[in-house]
Amino acid sequence: MNKKIASTLTILIVDDDKVVSKLISKMLEGRFKKIVLAYDGEEGFERYKEGGIDLIISDNVMPKLKGSQMISKIREIDENVPVIMMTAYMDKKELIDFINLRVTQFLPKPFKK
Repeated sequence: MNKKIASTLTILIVDDDKVVSKLISKMLEGRFKKIVLAYDGEEGFERYKEGGIDLIISDNVMPKLKGSQMISKIREIDENVPVIMMTAYMDKKELIDFINLRVTQFLPKPFKK
């Protein structure tokens, strides 16, 4: 992503693992205009509804609302916001669901250095 464009964007990171959320936030700090954190799908959806989110990075397996369920609710409001899904496990059905939800990219977990 172009650094100039990235510096104008607000991203939402949604992961129930606070260590992972803060690690990703730290890695991206200074590259984006603003980083918003949420620790489950329900909170992620609420943060998204507050407005101004340009990109979503989300885990899938979380309490209260799975990432796929959160993205489905967001798609009812916004069909175009880019989504990067992080997941340690994905079966064929989930992959098809993510494609239908127009997930932009996938990041495998756990992260490798």
